[in-house]
Amino acid sequence: MNLFLLLCLGLLFPCTLQKALDEDTLSHILTELKNLQEAQKECTNTVSELKEYKSRVLSLENTVKDFQNTVKELKDTVKDLKHENNKLFSEIHRLKDDRMQNTNRNVNKYESKTEGAAVGLPRVVREEVLNATYPLLIKVIEGTTRKQDNERTRSAFKRSFTMRPTPTYPGQTANTHVAFTVGLSQSEVTLGDHSIVIFDNVFTNIGSAYQKNTGILIAPIKGAYVFSLTMAVSPGQHLYLEIVKDGRFVNSIYADSRSMNNYSSTTKEWILEVNKGSEVWIRCGTRGELHGNLHSMLSGYLLFETN
Repeated sequence: MNLFLLLCLGLLFPCTLQKALDEDTLSHILTELKNLQEAQKECTNTVSELKEYKSRVLSLENTVKDFQNTVKELKDTVKDLKHENNKLFSEIHRLKDDRMQNTNRNVNKYESKTEGAAVGLPRVVREEVLNATYPLLIKVIEGTTRKQDNERTRSAFKRSFTMRPTPTYPGQTANTHVAFTVGLSQSEVTLGDHSIVIFDNVFTNIGSAYQKNTGILIAPIKGAYVFSLTMAVSPGQHLYLEIVKDGRFVNSIYADSRSMNNYSSTTKEWILEVNKGSEVWIRCGTRGELHGNLHSMLSGYLLFETN
């Protein structure tokens, strides 16, 4: 209908129709321009958002680089701390060894001074003098000896003070065969610093050199002995053990299960020359828990006699 009217108007008023068509076109063009302006505005906003995102990405990249540098610095710090920790452990073991050597020298010096002092005294008097004198010995060694070492020192002092002869070893065989294998039967054993590990389950004890009640091997003859120790720790635990000869630190063994959710075990073997009557035992280097259930074992035997 509108088209028909326009045609009629065009026939009657051709100028008016042309003017109407021009206004229509102009209006259409203005509408398109307005749409283009809106689209341009949206594009401008999008470009601004993209620039902002780009800036954020660059900032995140810089942050990641900073984190990477921090992680690298932390790794270097951890490496340095581990190195310092190893140095501290070595220094601790050296100080413990020096302390034990000083203690032994003081004890031997004191024994040499008191040897034979009680000859001819009645037994009761000897015991009274011993009980009165022993605290002075503890002062001489400046309190550096642990409870277990004090008991051993007291026994050694008592033997020299009362002029007892060279001790015999219960169950000692007439021949020179010495061999033993013992294990720790308890599930978990909490050990203090320098506590003696007593392996209570005896599998073999030829020659009866290993003392079950004290955990100490007393050599019946002089010779080269082989000792093999296997230790185990529970998940999350770590522990140092030490082999000791006549109160002196010889070497250590270490098991660490802190970085794994499982038990950890270590085995180490030594060949030591041991004098007749010398004592060898295993002690705890640092406080901790030792896993038993016969997973911690100690074996030893006489390899050959020496002169």
